Amino acid sequence: MEIIPAIDIKDGKCVRLYKGDFLQETIYSESPFEVANRWIAEGASRLHIVDLDGAREGSGVNYDVVRQIVSLGVPVQLGGGIRNRKQFNQALNLGLDRIIVGTAALEGGFLSEIAEEFGAEKTVVSLDIKDQKLRINGWEDVSSVSIDDALNKIKSLGLKHYIYTDISRDGTLIGPNFKGIQSMQNKININMIVAGGLSSIQDLVKLSNMNVSAVIVGKAAYTGDIDISRAIIQFRDNV
Repeated sequence: MEIIPAIDIKDGKCVRLYKGDFLQETIYSESPFEVANRWIAEGASRLHIVDLDGAREGSGVNYDVVRQIVSLGVPVQLGGGIRNRKQFNQALNLGLDRIIVGTAALEGGFLSEIAEEFGAEKTVVSLDIKDQKLRINGWEDVSSVSIDDALNKIKSLGLKHYIYTDISRDGTLIGPNFKGIQSMQNKININMIVAGGLSSIQDLVKLSNMNVSAVIVGKAAYTGDIDISRAIIQFRDNV
Protein backbone atom coordinates (compact mmCIF):
# COMPACT_ATOMS: atom_id res chain seq x y z
CA MET A 1 0.00 0.00 0.00
CA GLU A 2 1.40 3.35 -1.06
CA ILE A 3 1.70 6.10 1.56
CA ILE A 4 1.20 9.54 -0.03
CA PRO A 5 1.77 12.64 2.14
CA ALA A 6 -0.56 15.54 1.39
CA ILE A 7 0.42 19.16 0.91
CA ASP A 8 -2.56 21.51 0.79
CA ILE A 9 -1.67 25.00 -0.41
CA LYS A 10 -3.61 28.15 0.41
CA ASP A 11 -2.25 31.67 -0.02
CA GLY A 12 1.10 30.09 -0.81
CA LYS A 13 1.26 28.31 2.56
CA CYS A 14 0.94 24.70 3.67
CA VAL A 15 -2.33 24.37 5.58
CA ARG A 16 -4.88 21.84 6.74
CA LEU A 17 -8.61 22.49 6.78
CA TYR A 18 -11.08 20.96 9.21
CA LYS A 19 -13.78 19.04 7.33
CA GLY A 20 -13.00 21.08 4.22
CA ASP A 21 -14.05 24.33 5.90
CA PHE A 22 -12.01 27.26 4.56
CA LEU A 23 -12.76 29.19 7.75
CA GLN A 24 -11.13 26.49 9.88
CA GLU A 25 -7.55 26.30 8.72
CA THR A 26 -4.30 25.53 10.48
CA ILE A 27 -1.07 26.80 8.94
CA TYR A 28 1.70 24.21 9.27
CA SER A 29 4.38 25.90 7.19
CA GLU A 30 5.04 29.09 5.28
CA SER A 31 6.91 26.98 2.69
CA PRO A 32 5.19 24.05 0.96
CA PHE A 33 8.50 23.47 -0.86
CA GLU A 34 10.28 22.79 2.43
CA VAL A 35 7.47 20.48 3.49
CA ALA A 36 7.82 18.55 0.24
CA ASN A 37 11.55 18.21 0.87
CA ARG A 38 10.77 16.83 4.32
CA TRP A 39 8.40 14.15 3.04
CA ILE A 40 10.82 13.13 0.33
CA ALA A 41 13.61 12.87 2.90
CA GLU A 42 11.34 10.58 4.93
CA GLY A 43 10.95 8.28 1.94
CA ALA A 44 7.86 9.48 0.09
CA SER A 45 7.79 8.24 -3.50
CA ARG A 46 4.79 10.37 -4.43
CA LEU A 47 3.24 13.60 -3.18
CA HIS A 48 -0.40 14.69 -3.18
CA ILE A 49 -0.91 18.43 -3.66
CA VAL A 50 -4.17 20.34 -3.46
CA ASP A 51 -4.40 23.91 -4.72
CA LEU A 52 -7.10 25.05 -2.30
CA ASP A 53 -7.30 28.52 -3.80
CA GLY A 54 -7.69 26.93 -7.21
CA ALA A 55 -10.47 24.70 -5.93
CA ARG A 56 -12.45 27.73 -4.80
CA GLU A 57 -11.72 29.97 -7.77
CA GLY A 58 -12.01 27.34 -10.50
CA SER A 59 -8.52 27.76 -11.94
CA GLY A 60 -4.91 27.14 -10.93
CA VAL A 61 -3.59 29.68 -8.43
CA ASN A 62 -0.50 28.24 -6.73
CA TYR A 63 1.21 26.85 -9.81
CA ASP A 64 4.56 28.55 -9.15
CA VAL A 65 4.83 26.65 -5.86
CA VAL A 66 3.67 23.42 -7.51
CA ARG A 67 6.32 23.81 -10.22
CA GLN A 68 9.02 24.16 -7.56
CA ILE A 69 7.87 20.97 -5.84
CA VAL A 70 7.74 19.05 -9.12
CA SER A 71 11.38 20.07 -9.72
CA LEU A 72 12.38 17.88 -6.76
CA GLY A 73 11.92 14.86 -9.04
CA VAL A 74 9.32 12.86 -7.13
CA PRO A 75 6.02 12.04 -8.90
CA VAL A 76 3.34 14.54 -7.95
CA GLN A 77 -0.43 14.36 -8.28
CA LEU A 78 -2.36 17.63 -8.19
CA GLY A 79 -5.97 18.56 -7.64
CA GLY A 80 -7.87 21.80 -7.27
CA GLY A 81 -9.47 24.05 -9.89
CA ILE A 82 -9.02 21.76 -12.89
CA ARG A 83 -12.40 21.83 -14.63
CA ASN A 84 -11.79 21.90 -18.37
CA ARG A 85 -9.42 20.55 -20.99
CA LYS A 86 -7.30 23.72 -21.15
CA GLN A 87 -6.75 23.71 -17.39
CA PHE A 88 -5.95 20.00 -17.44
CA ASN A 89 -3.32 20.56 -20.13
CA GLN A 90 -1.84 23.54 -18.25
CA ALA A 91 -1.51 21.42 -15.12
CA LEU A 92 0.04 18.55 -17.05
CA ASN A 93 2.63 20.95 -18.47
CA LEU A 94 3.89 21.53 -14.93
CA GLY A 95 5.42 18.06 -15.14
CA LEU A 96 2.83 16.34 -12.98
CA ASP A 97 2.47 12.59 -12.88
CA ARG A 98 -1.31 12.57 -12.33
CA ILE A 99 -4.05 15.17 -12.52
CA ILE A 100 -6.96 14.95 -10.08
CA VAL A 101 -10.36 16.19 -11.16
CA GLY A 102 -13.39 16.48 -8.94
CA THR A 103 -16.88 15.18 -9.38
CA ALA A 104 -17.78 18.22 -11.50
CA ALA A 105 -15.85 16.52 -14.30
CA LEU A 106 -18.58 13.88 -14.41
CA GLU A 107 -21.38 16.35 -15.10
CA GLY A 108 -20.51 16.94 -18.74
CA GLY A 109 -18.20 15.44 -21.35
CA PHE A 110 -15.00 16.77 -19.76
CA LEU A 111 -13.92 13.54 -18.10
CA SER A 112 -14.42 11.44 -21.23
CA GLU A 113 -12.49 14.00 -23.26
CA ILE A 114 -9.42 14.16 -21.04
CA ALA A 115 -9.32 10.41 -20.38
CA GLU A 116 -9.27 9.77 -24.11
CA GLU A 117 -6.75 12.49 -24.95
CA PHE A 118 -4.34 12.29 -22.01
CA GLY A 119 -4.78 8.70 -20.87
CA ALA A 120 -6.48 6.78 -18.11
CA GLU A 121 -3.26 6.61 -16.06
CA LYS A 122 -2.88 10.39 -15.90
CA THR A 123 -6.50 11.04 -14.99
CA VAL A 124 -7.72 10.51 -11.42
CA VAL A 125 -11.25 11.31 -10.24
CA SER A 126 -11.73 12.33 -6.64
CA LEU A 127 -15.08 11.29 -5.21
CA ASP A 128 -15.54 13.76 -2.37
CA ILE A 129 -18.49 12.64 -0.27
CA LYS A 130 -20.50 14.22 2.53
CA ASP A 131 -23.86 12.96 3.79
CA GLN A 132 -23.90 10.36 1.01
CA LYS A 133 -23.70 13.11 -1.64
CA LEU A 134 -20.86 14.00 -3.97
CA ARG A 135 -19.51 17.51 -3.47
CA ILE A 136 -18.01 19.92 -6.01
CA ASN A 137 -16.45 23.40 -6.20
CA GLY A 138 -14.09 23.07 -3.27
CA TRP A 139 -16.59 20.75 -1.53
CA GLU A 140 -19.00 23.65 -1.09
CA ASP A 141 -21.79 22.53 -3.45
CA VAL A 142 -23.72 19.28 -3.98
CA SER A 143 -23.23 17.51 -7.32
CA SER A 144 -26.13 16.38 -9.46
CA VAL A 145 -24.29 13.12 -10.14
CA SER A 146 -25.03 10.11 -7.92
CA ILE A 147 -22.26 8.01 -6.41
CA ASP A 148 -23.31 4.95 -8.41
CA ASP A 149 -23.35 6.90 -11.69
CA ALA A 150 -19.91 8.30 -10.89
CA LEU A 151 -18.49 4.83 -10.27
CA ASN A 152 -20.02 3.49 -13.47
CA LYS A 153 -18.46 6.36 -15.43
CA ILE A 154 -15.03 5.76 -13.91
CA LYS A 155 -15.28 2.08 -14.78
CA SER A 156 -16.50 2.65 -18.32
CA LEU A 157 -13.59 4.98 -19.09
CA GLY A 158 -11.04 2.45 -17.86
CA LEU A 159 -9.51 4.78 -15.28
CA LYS A 160 -6.79 3.14 -13.17
CA HIS A 161 -7.29 4.98 -9.88
CA TYR A 162 -9.88 7.00 -7.99
CA ILE A 163 -9.81 8.84 -4.68
CA TYR A 164 -12.41 8.34 -1.98
CA THR A 165 -12.63 11.20 0.50
CA ASP A 166 -15.05 11.34 3.40
CA ILE A 167 -15.29 15.10 3.88
CA SER A 168 -16.88 14.83 7.33
CA ARG A 169 -13.74 13.08 8.56
CA ASP A 170 -11.11 15.11 6.72
CA GLY A 171 -8.77 16.82 9.16
CA THR A 172 -10.49 15.29 12.19
CA LEU A 173 -8.16 12.40 13.14
CA ILE A 174 -11.20 10.25 14.01
CA GLY A 175 -10.36 7.42 11.64
CA PRO A 176 -11.51 6.61 8.10
CA ASN A 177 -15.05 5.63 7.14
CA PHE A 178 -14.32 1.91 6.84
CA LYS A 179 -17.95 1.07 6.14
CA GLY A 180 -18.11 3.58 3.31
CA ILE A 181 -14.82 2.31 1.89
CA GLN A 182 -16.05 -1.27 1.90
CA SER A 183 -19.27 -0.20 0.22
CA MET A 184 -17.33 1.46 -2.61
CA GLN A 185 -15.09 -1.58 -3.01
CA ASN A 186 -18.14 -3.81 -3.32
CA LYS A 187 -19.32 -1.70 -6.27
CA ILE A 188 -16.13 -1.30 -8.29
CA ASN A 189 -12.81 -3.12 -8.56
CA ILE A 190 -10.44 -0.26 -9.37
CA ASN A 191 -7.44 0.94 -7.37
CA MET A 192 -8.82 2.99 -4.50
CA ILE A 193 -6.88 5.81 -2.85
CA VAL A 194 -8.33 6.69 0.55
CA ALA A 195 -8.29 10.10 2.20
CA GLY A 196 -10.01 11.61 5.20
CA GLY A 197 -9.76 10.89 8.92
CA LEU A 198 -6.56 8.81 8.97
CA SER A 199 -5.23 8.93 12.51
CA SER A 200 -2.88 6.03 13.27
CA ILE A 201 -0.76 3.18 11.99
CA GLN A 202 -3.63 0.91 13.07
CA ASP A 203 -5.89 2.67 10.56
CA LEU A 204 -3.32 1.97 7.87
CA VAL A 205 -3.06 -1.70 8.83
CA LYS A 206 -6.82 -2.10 8.51
CA LEU A 207 -6.90 -0.35 5.13
CA SER A 208 -4.01 -2.48 3.89
CA ASN A 209 -5.91 -5.59 4.94
CA MET A 210 -8.87 -4.26 2.92
CA ASN A 211 -6.59 -4.15 -0.15
CA VAL A 212 -6.69 -0.37 -0.47
CA SER A 213 -3.98 0.53 -2.99
CA ALA A 214 -2.88 3.85 -1.47
CA VAL A 215 -3.68 6.34 1.28
CA ILE A 216 -3.31 10.10 1.38
CA VAL A 217 -2.06 11.12 4.81
CA GLY A 218 -2.85 14.70 5.72
CA LYS A 219 -3.26 16.10 9.20
CA ALA A 220 -1.92 12.96 10.93
CA ALA A 221 1.41 13.45 9.18
CA TYR A 222 1.69 17.00 10.48
CA THR A 223 0.64 16.23 14.05
CA GLY A 224 2.92 13.18 14.21
CA ASP A 225 0.05 10.76 14.82
CA ILE A 226 1.36 8.89 11.78
CA ASP A 227 5.12 8.67 11.33
CA ILE A 228 5.51 8.93 7.56
CA SER A 229 8.93 7.28 7.36
CA ARG A 230 7.80 4.35 9.52
CA ALA A 231 4.55 3.95 7.56
CA ILE A 232 6.33 3.96 4.21
CA ILE A 233 8.73 1.23 5.33
CA GLN A 234 5.99 -0.86 6.93
CA PHE A 235 3.68 -0.86 3.89
CA ARG A 236 6.21 -0.66 1.08
CA ASP A 237 5.85 -4.30 0.06
CA ASN A 238 2.10 -3.97 -0.48
CA VAL A 239 1.93 -1.21 -3.10
